[in-house]
Amino acid sequence: GNGNSATAEEFASGQIAYLLNGSVNGGSAWFQNLSSPVDSLPVLDATHGKVWRGCGGVLVNDPDDAPHHFVKGRCTVCGEYIEPTFADGWYEIANIGNLYWFAQKVNSGSTSIKAKLVADIVVNDSVLDAEGNLYGPDSIYTAWTPIGTNNYKFAGTFDGQGHTVSGLYFNNTTGSNYPSGGTYVGLFGYVRGGTVSNIGLVDSYIHGYSYTGGIVGLFENGTLSNCYNTATVVGQGSYIGGICGIFGLNNTLSNCFNSGKIHGSAGYVGSVYGVAWNNGTTTTSNCYYLEGTATDGSNIVQFGVGNSSKGYTTADVEGCTTAATAEEFASGKIAYLLNGSVNGGSVWFQNLTESVDYLPVLDSTHAKVWLRCDSVFNNEGAHKADSIAIENVVAATYTTAGSYDSVVYCSVCHVELSRTTIEVPMLIAAAQKIELKSMPKVEYVAGEKLDVSGAVVVVTFSNGTTKEIALSAAMVSGFDAKKVGEQKLTVTYTVDGVTLTTTFTVKVEKNTAVDDETANTANIYAYGNTIVVENATDEIRVYNAMGGFVAASNEANAKIRVNGAGIYIVKTGQVSKRVMVY
Repeated sequence: GNGNSATAEEFASGQIAYLLNGSVNGGSAWFQNLSSPVDSLPVLDATHGKVWRGCGGVLVNDPDDAPHHFVKGRCTVCGEYIEPTFADGWYEIANIGNLYWFAQKVNSGSTSIKAKLVADIVVNDSVLDAEGNLYGPDSIYTAWTPIGTNNYKFAGTFDGQGHTVSGLYFNNTTGSNYPSGGTYVGLFGYVRGGTVSNIGLVDSYIHGYSYTGGIVGLFENGTLSNCYNTATVVGQGSYIGGICGIFGLNNTLSNCFNSGKIHGSAGYVGSVYGVAWNNGTTTTSNCYYLEGTATDGSNIVQFGVGNSSKGYTTADVEGCTTAATAEEFASGKIAYLLNGSVNGGSVWFQNLTESVDYLPVLDSTHAKVWLRCDSVFNNEGAHKADSIAIENVVAATYTTAGSYDSVVYCSVCHVELSRTTIEVPMLIAAAQKIELKSMPKVEYVAGEKLDVSGAVVVVTFSNGTTKEIALSAAMVSGFDAKKVGEQKLTVTYTVDGVTLTTTFTVKVEKNTAVDDETANTANIYAYGNTIVVENATDEIRVYNAMGGFVAASNEANAKIRVNGAGIYIVKTGQVSKRVMVY
């Protein structure tokens, strides 16, 4: 470490500046321009460029000049894994590179960190065939790095959030500890004081020596829950299990299952775990396994927890691990049990009708599972709803609201599932007819406007009640002020969307005739020997048929008496009208 020599090329490359900075990227003590203007030696001048060791070992002043080329989170040039996002104290694992980075981080001494999966992770495709055997040769698979070693035991928290890790491949049967051998291997190698939950290991091949499991090789002083394994786990030695190789001291294991193929060459082989080191504080509850999945070195089928002697088996401990058939797994029964026998549980899910799942999953996009009243597991509910029944009917009247109960019963056990009281509004009295109660003015002279002042219409409703309303001119149609004689007028009234009509008769006298011309604004007509002008727009002037002046008025509304019958011409502003006086 003292008096090291270096070539001129090493000095000029920036390597010596990097080393002088303690191999720290972008160090802030020694500087060197590696591009124009180039420094052939390191300098202590901060105005010169900082030195980074970039992707593939290239030394640069700007790390972007030697970028990584990440594919699925791993650089294809230097093999570096991309660091996962860190938020609120958790590393968020989203791809293969993130997962391998996390394993390296733990195995380098950061044993208490926390991580959660934010996506399903696929390391290798098609690792297992339909029988659970390795599909292809060793050379085609990327090898897995178990999380936690004998030197750096994982003591943090790992939450799979219902996601899966698939395509793990590990094949080292040497009897020494990982990383040199195959002892303490699985998704996690060695966990002490940590928590692992809510994760499934699928389509994976774990082949170790001892202390080998699908989820964890050796687990102690922690909590393992809501995990499942469908991977193949093989051990050349002892302590082999689908969930754990060894479930150690002061542990809690709950709500897990294994359906993967498990084989150990020696003893302590179990479908759930190989053995429990139990000092009275280790508990296992509500864990299941597909019967016949675990075998020992004598090819004797083992139970959920392995026995020490090869070729010897013992029964499951009630409430600890329970064997189940493939049919029971496919039926939804195990998902229901894993949820603590809670109908519609929100941890384990399974599609039982469409896109069928043959095993429970932790993926909430799949269906919830219920045990129906007829002992059928299904995705619909605990009961089968019948058609709606109507009960307790109270009829509505014109004065009070009514109601009824909308009730749904189970078509299987007839238990009441729901009851909703529906209010029925009281009846609306519909308008049935209208009648004219009074019409003060029914006699008119030609040219006189319709007068409905004081007129009243009576509306009769279906409940026998009546309502009086004032008649307006807009409600009346059929009146012709020029037509002499009797006229039948129509009254129209609309209420609550119902249109009703009635009629009445008026009489127009013939003692006044008005020519066919109509005034724009002024109303001009004769009444007896008087010429009436209403709404005049200018001075009113009256002439006889020969054009001789007769009379005048400056009032807007005037009554001008004339002497003798005949035709008179009345002018006001631009209005000129002939009037016949009889």
